[in-house]
Amino acid sequence: MVNIVIPTYKRPHKLVGAEYFHTARFVLPESQRDAYLRVLPIGRMVVIPDEADGTITRKRNWILQNIGRPLAMIDDDVRGIMHSEAGRQNIMLKPDVALSAFADGHGVTWKLQAS
Repeated sequence: MVNIVIPTYKRPHKLVGAEYFHTARFVLPESQRDAYLRVLPIGRMVVIPDEADGTITRKRNWILQNIGRPLAMIDDDVRGIMHSEAGRQNIMLKPDVALSAFADGHGVTWKLQAS
């Protein structure tokens, strides 16, 4: 299973992809935990020390050092994953198809590293 994480900061009421990415966990600073608890269960949160937050770079580094692989990070304003072809309409993938794409992508990457 791919660990899908969504770094977030002061956006508890703007988690547009929370339902779509239903297995994702939101990475947020400890000082904002109570605000996020109003909209997310604790199991969907990775609460980090406030000192590890502050800039997106610092937060992403914390994630890279503390969250297991395979890992995918998604911005907190992403609504879903789309398929598009030149000259055609963008088509939103169903959530389970998008999750499969993450898993399949990891599998391909893993095989390339092994060869």
